[in-house]
Amino acid sequence: MARVTVRCAGCGVPIEKRVTEVAKAPDDKRWFCTIECVRRTGAKPRRGETRKCAIPGCEGTFYARTASDRRYCSARCKDMANRNRRARDCLGCGTTFELATSEPDVYCSRECYIEYRRKAAVGRKRETADGYVVVFLPGHSEAQATGWVMDHRAVMVDMLGRPLLPGENVHHKNGQRDDNDPGNLELWVTSQPSGKRPEDLVAFSRLMLSRYGDDAERGRYGGVPPE
Repeated sequence: MARVTVRCAGCGVPIEKRVTEVAKAPDDKRWFCTIECVRRTGAKPRRGETRKCAIPGCEGTFYARTASDRRYCSARCKDMANRNRRARDCLGCGTTFELATSEPDVYCSRECYIEYRRKAAVGRKRETADGYVVVFLPGHSEAQATGWVMDHRAVMVDMLGRPLLPGENVHHKNGQRDDNDPGNLELWVTSQPSGKRPEDLVAFSRLMLSRYGDDAERGRYGGVPPE
């Protein structure tokens, strides 16, 4: 039986069909090589166009018939367009964006919200379970990974004008852990020598004088004022 070659409307692969089958088919008949091509392309010709969503900033696209007045890619975008909206400035980055009047949020993204709350918390204090006061100071020399600093250590850093050195501790004179008045704080050195041999004790004494002695003692023992 005579056969004729046609092209798959999905992938373009040549397909052999009977002459009588092709002759009886309508002019706009589309032939497919597999069911996957049918599902991917569509059995019937598309009589429309691909449009872009009318919501500013939305990258969604959708297919609509030529005579259709559809303008939005989803029900959510349509709902946003139908609500009362006004321009707002993001408190985080200052970008102007549109937001529904009924929505209380004033940030253009979650990242801006987190960053704004983090900046607003700088300097905030709270008391720990063991009675100490901590203050939120990200970037401080005494800050932990979470950004919190023991308040008495931060006060002592301000008093000394330098970061605390290894082995230095801050003591509350009256024993009240939440009383961080500069007059109630004093610097303690908790370091101990590594041994009890005379040469070890002498070396440790020279180290202490080079750190905390007067200018003459620091110069004598090779020390410099702590930075």
